[in-house]
Amino acid sequence: MNIFNNLKVYQQQPRKVIDEPLPIKKESFKEKLAYFFEETMVLWFVGTILLVFGLLWYFFSIQFCGMMLFGILAVIIFGVFAGGFANLSDWFEKKLGETKGMTLGCLGMLLGPIAAVTIIITSMPYWDYESYYEQQVKPTVYYTPYGECYHSTPHCYHIEGHEITSVNEFKAKQKGLRPCSDCY
Repeated sequence: MNIFNNLKVYQQQPRKVIDEPLPIKKESFKEKLAYFFEETMVLWFVGTILLVFGLLWYFFSIQFCGMMLFGILAVIIFGVFAGGFANLSDWFEKKLGETKGMTLGCLGMLLGPIAAVTIIITSMPYWDYESYYEQQVKPTVYYTPYGECYHSTPHCYHIEGHEITSVNEFKAKQKGLRPCSDCY
């Protein structure tokens, strides 16, 4: 008998729901200003961190700071691409249809991780600013494939008439070559 009483509840007519619009709350200027500062504080904070890491990396050649600077930039670019295309996917769906719009939105969101990984990989030589600076600024030196020394001029009498290769001094030192005692 109890089972039948429970079934009667489901046989009743559904209640009518009245859709009333919710009252719109007007925000005061102070509330809008406070909301604006709350939202922009994150940008100021991230910008300040980027500035500090950038200055430490550039002026003091701290490798960790270079890595963090480019890592944070990569995360920001990831967020811009992925978030921007996620918001645009609804617009693409309305204009191009559901399947094409969703596909285009997802492909756009895929650009975020690709751009972030590309920035991280291509920025690796710049993380250690001091060694990068040394590689770019050091003068060109000359050596022979079988020699043990590098020379400041291709006209040094030790290498004249031989097959000569030119590299910057940093790379010559990395190969284990020493400076020539006659031309240095």
